[in-house]
Amino acid sequence: MLRLCKAELIKYAHEIRCYYPDQLVSIIVTVIMFALFLFLNGSRTESAFIGFVYWYLLSSVISEAAVSISAEKQMGILDQLIIKPFPFEWLILARTFSWLIVNLLKVVVVSCILSVLLRVPLSFNGQYLGIFFITVVGVFGFTLLLVGLTLKYTKTASFDSIISYALLFFTGAILPAEQMPAWATFLGAGLPITKGIEMTRSLALGGVVTSFDYGVLAAQSLFFFAVGYGIFYAVYASGKKSGLDRCY
Repeated sequence: MLRLCKAELIKYAHEIRCYYPDQLVSIIVTVIMFALFLFLNGSRTESAFIGFVYWYLLSSVISEAAVSISAEKQMGILDQLIIKPFPFEWLILARTFSWLIVNLLKVVVVSCILSVLLRVPLSFNGQYLGIFFITVVGVFGFTLLLVGLTLKYTKTASFDSIISYALLFFTGAILPAEQMPAWATFLGAGLPITKGIEMTRSLALGGVVTSFDYGVLAAQSLFFFAVGYGIFYAVYASGKKSGLDRCY
């Protein structure tokens, strides 16, 4: 698994080195997006910044593996990847982890720029990482769901943007819960991203996160991971018997 993660990171490093103008443009666009979000939110505080960071990073967790699998399926090389001497799930996990690291570094750069230009006060708490990675487990369930559907229906990965923007709305990353419709608040309450943002914001405001909060977040994440993995495994097992569906 470590060798697979290393290989994926090296691949991304080569892509960044060869296509560095794309990365510079991406950083500039991200700075503009973050700045607009902070101004539209009417608050240049760390608490407001946290919601968008969560959404930005976790969107990459949802989309990257499914999009790359979709492209490889269209190129006809997915069969070779499936018969490699490691579980296919490891490849998905390695790609997700590698792309998360790349985007995390990008967010650090963007955060430093915004901290200087807009004087956004940013701090760091070790619990931020713990909360974030527990949340990632649940979001990875969405990744497995999309990958499973992509194996069955090639272009399903194109719907990742719908899921990403739906999460941006339902999790309260943009609007505070009191400004959202009651039905949206109800749906968002069951998502691990919502709980992760809530806990991180509480810490940023000087509050306390209890073990009960961690338990709720872990339970939500495990639920979504189990559902996503169950659907992925069912489709993957079926595909190994009957072959991959190459219809669009």
